Amino acid sequence: MKKQLLYFSMVGMLLTMGACDEDGKTEFLDDYSTIMYFTNSGIQDVECLKVGEPTTYNIAIYKAGSDLSATSDATVTLMTEEELQEYNLANDTHYKMLPANCYQSEQKKDFQFESSQMVHTFPVSFDSDKIDALDKNSEYALPFSLSSTQTVNEEKKTLLLHPKATTPTIYFQNTDFEQITVTESDPAKVELERIITVPFQNKWEFDCEIGIDETAVDQYNEENGRDYSLLPETAYAYDKTVTFKPGVNSMSIKVTIDRSGLDNGNYLLPLKLKKCTHPRFEIQNTKNLVLIGYCYALPNIPLNLSMLSANATVEGDGTGLTGLFDGTGNGKHYHSNYNGSVIDPIYGHYIQIHFKESIQTLLFEYWTRSNTNNGTPLRLELFTSNDGNQWNKLAVIEKGLPTTQSTKYQSGFFKAAEPFTYLRWCVTKGPNGEMAKQGDKGYFNLDDLIIYGQ
Repeated sequence: MKKQLLYFSMVGMLLTMGACDEDGKTEFLDDYSTIMYFTNSGIQDVECLKVGEPTTYNIAIYKAGSDLSATSDATVTLMTEEELQEYNLANDTHYKMLPANCYQSEQKKDFQFESSQMVHTFPVSFDSDKIDALDKNSEYALPFSLSSTQTVNEEKKTLLLHPKATTPTIYFQNTDFEQITVTESDPAKVELERIITVPFQNKWEFDCEIGIDETAVDQYNEENGRDYSLLPETAYAYDKTVTFKPGVNSMSIKVTIDRSGLDNGNYLLPLKLKKCTHPRFEIQNTKNLVLIGYCYALPNIPLNLSMLSANATVEGDGTGLTGLFDGTGNGKHYHSNYNGSVIDPIYGHYIQIHFKESIQTLLFEYWTRSNTNNGTPLRLELFTSNDGNQWNKLAVIEKGLPTTQSTKYQSGFFKAAEPFTYLRWCVTKGPNGEMAKQGDKGYFNLDDLIIYGQ
């Protein structure tokens, strides 16, 4: 019984000590009644925004230990050149002393900690423009040391402020391309938001102006092998100006797209961050453009097994032809033959669709397989027919096809010379080679295939 009591007493002591250490106020409890240290010690990077105003960093000195009601003292001293070199030798660093005209700080600062005081701070201000003019091949620092009549934590008694002059930037938070697809059965209006942000604590009031960059449409089409048209001005509205207030780091712009009066087609809305009224802020040129793809699609033609056939389906890997319309997700995919036994020099591996009614204009989407990218189509060829025997080539697509898993692709609009009732959706090249070349073992897989047409 005495052993049990001793065990529980020891556990209670350990738990109590652990709880005391959680907030750091009883650091080194067993050895010291009072201990002093820099709250942020070692090398501290200081971002100095080039805004024509000083940047202030507050150095904090902390009192800890087992007797938090004790009084104490602390002295913060700017280190000498010699002391900085000693630090460099001991820590394998190469800092130079920051020139005196780049900062404002007391050389030495004494503090008295009353029984109720746990922390003292004092400011150091930096001139970002003068720092920016320093030798870019050197690293500069402002080094401080901490002393006290009480114990000082040896590991936390040195502080090197490492200022970096930074140009403040503003940009769109997310510049990923977004594709929106609607049909006539969807609501006429779509509402979106885009976020403009700054990567620092904003202290100023300024405006941002947003405009349309028409040149971005042709550039995107050229780079991605697409056929987008500029969204007509009558089909959209957006916030052309947003105002940032002090303390606000991000602002949203609202965008409304209205398909009323639009013809079916692929459209692009290129929103560009054009102006910031703060004279020192720069617009980040890699994040100043948002492209919103808007497809007013033809009617969707739901797929079912009675419409589908193929020349190279693998059974037992995925869900066969059902994988083309059973949704996305692990195991819900279509997979073509991967042992090289199906070779077709014209059509490769194809999916054939027999429409109940003839169509003349076509658009399609597909999702790459959700859990791997080993079978993403690299070349698509489309053929049309009215009897399933005589085929006419409609299109070849190689540019802009996705090579990542779980990615949605949307084609352009394709109009045949005459209406058709059959479509051969052919993959003739994949990551593992050609489907139309003897000796290659090319194959493809998809999660879903969506067809629009009329």
